[in-house]
Amino acid sequence: MANLVGTWKLEKSENFDAFLDAMEAPAQVKAQALSVEPTMDISQAGNGVHIKVIGPNNTQEQTVPLGETFDIVNQVTGAVKKGIASMEGDKLVIKPGAEYTKEPSSSYEVVGGKLIVKLSVGSAVATRTFSK
Repeated sequence: MANLVGTWKLEKSENFDAFLDAMEAPAQVKAQALSVEPTMDISQAGNGVHIKVIGPNNTQEQTVPLGETFDIVNQVTGAVKKGIASMEGDKLVIKPGAEYTKEPSSSYEVVGGKLIVKLSVGSAVATRTFSK
């Protein structure tokens, strides 16, 4: 988990538009999400991870306990659902409950010094690359 810790700035996004469509994001929310280049601050929080996403108009924070059911706050819609997080090797994986088919699964992994965030809903997968 230590390799995820730090402040990361969005460098590029791939397929983020299709991902937002799969989430059925409202047009205004989608337009704003596509225009923002957020900074992500990741820190260790007890037996979990604290993720802070900083944009020009707002900041969203989520503490993610590992191996326990917790409330996931959808960063696009603001909806609160249940999910679970785990470490798969050096990769943080966050999955919503199976009953939430329109909620994203996400993974966070450092590859070649870059933070690779994969977001998926159904068959739509977005990859967002961050650098320190």
